[in-house]
Amino acid sequence: MIIIRRYSKKSDQRPEDTENYLVSSSDLMIGLLFIFVILVVVLTTKIADIETTQKPTDPMGGLMNHFEAKARQRGSSIKIDPKTGVITLHSDGLFETGKSTLKPEGIQEILNIRKDLSEVMPCYITYEQEKNDCLQNPEKVTIETVFIEGHTDSQPMNHPLYNNWHLGLDRARAVHQVLAGDGLSEYKNERGQPIFGFSSYGDERLKDPIRDEPNRRVELCNGLMN
Repeated sequence: MIIIRRYSKKSDQRPEDTENYLVSSSDLMIGLLFIFVILVVVLTTKIADIETTQKPTDPMGGLMNHFEAKARQRGSSIKIDPKTGVITLHSDGLFETGKSTLKPEGIQEILNIRKDLSEVMPCYITYEQEKNDCLQNPEKVTIETVFIEGHTDSQPMNHPLYNNWHLGLDRARAVHQVLAGDGLSEYKNERGQPIFGFSSYGDERLKDPIRDEPNRRVELCNGLMN
């Protein structure tokens, strides 16, 4: 008698063959995942290098870093915006309410700022750069002007001929008189014009529409020339 056995395709596969197939697939997936991780790390590093290379240097970075470090050492309450380079002095620490005469502590704060500026400003003045070793200003950027801007809150003044614009201007002038002393007033831009000037916005540029204190301020804003 001849006995014929029939095997299905499924039964032709031995258990060890299936295990080997699964192991091989797992190894392949792990290998591909490992390569993907390496590619991601390399790509991220390349992007970081490109961003570092192409990132423009802040032309006022050296001056602002020096100024901020000095202010921090003194525990000063002034604020420095790293994006704009604007230095903010809160008027409540400089003046009595509604007044434009600097308080003694306000005068001292301005004198401290003047000293800090005098240490680094020569590196940003056209005719002074050749006399100084200006490592913090490698691009030789020069300052066109420094505006001293007076700002007030929106509370009206109790005088028909004297409003917030006048108060802001008088406060900016008071700061200018102290800040631009001791030789800083002699600095000129490359057109031979004075670096320091002052103006007032009164209550036209409020920082906070609800609270008055942040709006009462004097700001130092710089203008640059390449």
